[in-house]
Amino acid sequence: MNLADYMREDLVLPDLRSRSKALLFEEMVNHLSARGYIGDAKEIVRLLLDREKLMSTGIKRGFAIPHAFTAQLEKSIMMVGVSRRGVDFQALDDEPVFFVFLLLGPPDDQGLHMHLLARLSRLMNQDDFYGRLETADVPREILDVIAAEEKKIPLSA
Repeated sequence: MNLADYMREDLVLPDLRSRSKALLFEEMVNHLSARGYIGDAKEIVRLLLDREKLMSTGIKRGFAIPHAFTAQLEKSIMMVGVSRRGVDFQALDDEPVFFVFLLLGPPDDQGLHMHLLARLSRLMNQDDFYGRLETADVPREILDVIAAEEKKIPLSA
């Protein structure tokens, strides 16, 4: 399965305004709620913040992959948010995060969830990925970059 199967243009926010992790979660989750993907935005934000208490999902090279399971969803979805100024995510490399891939899924979809997280991790290690994302300005361009870079990763990976 490809990451693109779980993304849509209305799930891409190319200009996040929030400057803190908690406010960024609210901004992204409120976007999902406003479009009818979820009902209880506060629950999702709480789940994401609880996950962050275990360990930051800000990994490296300006990327973060916050994720959680919720019974509010019947299938997994992935959102992409871009912060042009960067957000302090308490990332593992202590650098600000510019690209946020928010993954939410139902509790019984843990295998798929892990597969998507692994593919995202591999994608973020592609040499050109960050630079290509940095030049993409609108949702369609961002999704096109993700799709093009993901083609470089074998599906079995």
